Amino acid sequence: MCQKTATRAAKPLTSVPCKPLKPSDEMIETTECIIYRTDWRTKSIQSVDRLTGLNRKTLQENLENLMDIHVFHCQWPPVSTPCAMEHGGCSHLCLRSPNLSGFSYTCPTGINLLSDGKTCSPGMNSFLIFARRIHIHMVSLDIPYFADVVVPINITMKNTIAIGVDPQEGKVYWSDSTLHRISCASLDGSQHEDIITTDMGTNQIEVGNLDRSMRKVLVWQNFDSPRAIVLYHEMGNNVTSLGLFHSLVYVLDRLGKNAKLERSGMDGSDHTVLINNNLGWPNGLIVDKANSQLLWPMHTPRIEAADLNGANRHTLVSPVQHPYGLTLLDSYIYWTDWQTRSIHHANKDTGSNVIFVRSNLPDLRDIQVVDWTQPLGFNKCSSRNGGCSHLCLPQPSGFSCACPTGIQLKGDGKTCDPSPETYLLFSSRGSIRHISLDTSDNTDS
Repeated sequence: MCQKTATRAAKPLTSVPCKPLKPSDEMIETTECIIYRTDWRTKSIQSVDRLTGLNRKTLQENLENLMDIHVFHCQWPPVSTPCAMEHGGCSHLCLRSPNLSGFSYTCPTGINLLSDGKTCSPGMNSFLIFARRIHIHMVSLDIPYFADVVVPINITMKNTIAIGVDPQEGKVYWSDSTLHRISCASLDGSQHEDIITTDMGTNQIEVGNLDRSMRKVLVWQNFDSPRAIVLYHEMGNNVTSLGLFHSLVYVLDRLGKNAKLERSGMDGSDHTVLINNNLGWPNGLIVDKANSQLLWPMHTPRIEAADLNGANRHTLVSPVQHPYGLTLLDSYIYWTDWQTRSIHHANKDTGSNVIFVRSNLPDLRDIQVVDWTQPLGFNKCSSRNGGCSHLCLPQPSGFSCACPTGIQLKGDGKTCDPSPETYLLFSSRGSIRHISLDTSDNTDS
């Protein structure tokens, strides 16, 4: 009789037991044999007699996207399981199993079980972290399969396009081009705060400290639309530090415009153009320290590479569809692709062994890789802030002191004036701002 009542549109089924419940179940007045089901065509939840197929009733209507359904009853007798006492001795998940013990230990997605067989690692050691417009996801590289989990940040995101991770503080930073802000949070989703809330589209490179008290414009001339930025620290006895600024044209009408790959010190000094021809519509930039080369994805079907001076340019991976974000770990590059809605990886030296890491991921944006086993970088300004009163910025020959935008550095090269001497004061609808006339960038604050 049950088969006669089934329809192609009806999907999940569940039922209550036909046998009478225990006498103690006084709140159940009758023992019914009922099947409950969801129906896609009628968009409803229905019940029917399990033995006869008769007495069909509609319990709820106008329910979109119905899927599975189950019946629960608080007075059903509990199931005995060895996991009931203190998780069976495991740190996280104890699951029933057909093995001799009757249970097994497992960890949350992406986390390994330690050698004792009971305790999970504190977290992922190496992982991909990527933006999907309104969410940030992680994919563990510690386990033999690729499964993504959402970073549980309880904040509205509209169009998260770029992300970065601070390995020292364990925080993720992201920029939202719709909400016009740069925000951060811990990787467990806690400690959210907005770092910068401002109007975007100023076409300049800025630097600032993480407590938001100081910001400085480094490069502001001859930029059309800065698209990506990456910092390069060369470690060793002769420590140098370069900031590689990627100035890319990204406007609706790109006729007559040329994308550029540029470089300068982290203080904005020695600004130079490395490549300014046939870049098309590039989206990202990374440094391969082991091979001393730059890599970038292009809207045209390829990923290119060149040395740190922009020479020896060549195609690394081709064809690709529409790569966007790009990152690197060990022997592999990873990239997001708008058209395939997937994350791919390939060998960073040969471009071979291209595989899908994760697919069916619409709205992919930037991607970064984190490896907690790697040592932290060296900061030339770490000792007493380099003796600077405000900002200390690395450069190839050492470091330089700098002042917040609009304020001049004194003759000692280390101390800043307390405030601008001459400035314009103006009001907008929601704020009062000023533009310093002491400096040439004309940035308001």
